[in-house]
Amino acid sequence: MAMQVCNTAPNNRRTTDRKRGRTNSNPDPRESAERAAAILAAGGLLRLPDVLALVPVSPSTWWEGIRSGRFPAGVKLSERCTAWRAADIAALLESFNPEASA
Repeated sequence: MAMQVCNTAPNNRRTTDRKRGRTNSNPDPRESAERAAAILAAGGLLRLPDVLALVPVSPSTWWEGIRSGRFPAGVKLSERCTAWRAADIAALLESFNPEASA
């Protein structure tokens, strides 16, 4: 019997990911920062990639900061979806640099 070889080229994986409805897991940080700044200006809710575009920490450091009380707690939108109030993040950013708000 002949052995069948699977083609595992990167293009095949991208196609599979598109079929599954996945998006790019590494968005451009500049786009996240611009989107986050627009949400901050308008008020609203920020998701974790947007928060991390403004606060230069790793995701694990962010979650540890929430547990310790250093960073604001989020709002649970569903079981696996958390967002943060733009006003809370703006206050956090001002606390990092109090001279900028004066």
